[in-house]
Amino acid sequence: MKYIIVLLFIILLVDCASISNKETSSLVASGQMLLDSTYLSSRVSYFTMDDKKWDGSGAKVLEEYMNKSQFIVLGEFHGSSKISEFTKRMIPKLHTIGFDKFACEIGPHSGKEIQHLIQEHEKTVPSLYSFNSEYYFKEIDDIPIPFFDGIEDAEFAQQLGQYQFDIWGLDQEYFSGVFFLFDKIASHHPNDRNIQRLKIASDSIARYWILEDDKEEIEGGVFRKILEEPTVQRFFDIAEQEHQGSKSIIEDLKISWDIYNRYKGGASHNDRANYIKDNFDKNFEGTEQSKVLVKFGQLHATQDGSETEDIGFHLEQIARKRGTYCTNIALWNKYYSEGGKIVDLAETSRFYQSYHPFTAFGKRNEWGIIDLAKIRKEWKDGKIIIPEGKNKVRLERLLNGFDLYIILPVDKRVKPNYEF
Repeated sequence: MKYIIVLLFIILLVDCASISNKETSSLVASGQMLLDSTYLSSRVSYFTMDDKKWDGSGAKVLEEYMNKSQFIVLGEFHGSSKISEFTKRMIPKLHTIGFDKFACEIGPHSGKEIQHLIQEHEKTVPSLYSFNSEYYFKEIDDIPIPFFDGIEDAEFAQQLGQYQFDIWGLDQEYFSGVFFLFDKIASHHPNDRNIQRLKIASDSIARYWILEDDKEEIEGGVFRKILEEPTVQRFFDIAEQEHQGSKSIIEDLKISWDIYNRYKGGASHNDRANYIKDNFDKNFEGTEQSKVLVKFGQLHATQDGSETEDIGFHLEQIARKRGTYCTNIALWNKYYSEGGKIVDLAETSRFYQSYHPFTAFGKRNEWGIIDLAKIRKEWKDGKIIIPEGKNKVRLERLLNGFDLYIILPVDKRVKPNYEF
């Protein structure tokens, strides 16, 4: 019996090999290629970068796209030290070719605060340390403005200051930014004791409800509770009547809080995407010749609008209408250092495995780059096919969504730039 089983197994293997060979032969005969490791191996290049120069054939690919673009959209994984390093290295080169705007995934008033903190660019790291430490929300381990809380983040922010980039905050104001924004409102009314008193009371109310929400999520959203408080209502009503700057902050806070209150199940996702796009358009109006570097999470950065027409899609459409170019870049890590150990995410993470074979080409000490725009054209022209299987949809979205795929060297989380 066991010999029969072995024989059947051998026959099955032969049949599978035969099917595979037939598929390959069919592709070769038709002039098509499979999107696999063999195909990608001739389409990946590498480079190194430091403050003075970039080396390697991959650097030429990246510079080619930089030179022809009006918009460059970095689709990131949040908290990556290497992505912040990459941003830092890009800024001086982008400056030389006319880029002078930086749009990012923070609120409009958070963007203004970062702009203020980098004015004396050589003091950016300690300035951000002081700000982040002052408004660090210890009880829930949270910071006031996301994506500028690490040392590596402060270092690229310093470059923005040095090269005089304007910062555009496009997103909702952050969950824990309420306290610095309340302070900002009160700063517009330095001699109004009533507003100062209401501000202090509103601080306490917001802190109470946020801590309650941290214990057990409040139905309908924590900010609904805060806005229902008569003291907070009074604080807002008086402040916005007396100062346009206060009114602007309060209006944006209410929009942001409404998005947070309805985030469950993605109920407010389209509203958030529209708010981001509207804020970009407001900043872009009158500066349509500007070149803009954009840094958002990959969910927002894709130019594929089949699910949500987010900022990456929006900028691609603007570039098409203007006859310019938008480069959308997917930034990925393969090797990750944590607790003194380097992990290969392509081996340990199912999510990363679902983007095979792209994730296979990372190196520990070099940056890898794959020109997705060229591959996308070959795919649309019928020269290559994406293998059938559970990963097909993800690979199609990657090709439709981005022009470049950059794989980072060994990555790690940014070092906290605040006292905690």
